[in-house]
Amino acid sequence: MFTEYLRNNPNILDNCIIFVETKDYGLKVQKIIFDFIDHFHTYYGEDDESKLREFAEGKLSTLITSRAISEGIDIQSIKNIILFTAPRSQGRTVQRIGRALRKNPADPGKKANIIDFVVQSDIESSNVDSKAESDNMITEEDSLTPPDKERYEWLTGLSMTQQIE
Repeated sequence: MFTEYLRNNPNILDNCIIFVETKDYGLKVQKIIFDFIDHFHTYYGEDDESKLREFAEGKLSTLITSRAISEGIDIQSIKNIILFTAPRSQGRTVQRIGRALRKNPADPGKKANIIDFVVQSDIESSNVDSKAESDNMITEEDSLTPPDKERYEWLTGLSMTQQIE
């Protein structure tokens, strides 16, 4: 799905942070984006901070990370966030997507793009679960909504938000 998305939207990798769960998953993502760009790097906290500076200065187009820069950075040029993982906590997800929501005086027309890859079976199965839940056919333990479903619904609602000047 990611490869197909990049074929149709290669500019999403410009000024982009990609959040992954693990370095191993980050390696899989790297293999895919090699076909689209070559000026990217990883930043997992123990990586050289010079790569973070290069990204902030526009010398790197994309940064692949996990939790290392979810909070505490202010790089106004970030336009695109790709989530391959997001915590169940809405606050922590807001911190991640907030990296792209900062105003940039050098680009007053900037728009943020948040791409969230979710597990389709979680979304579809929870629709079935909701019906069964309403019919009292499942236990309370089984009625937990999958995190991807929660995030999908929440971010879909947020996507309708616009800033009014």
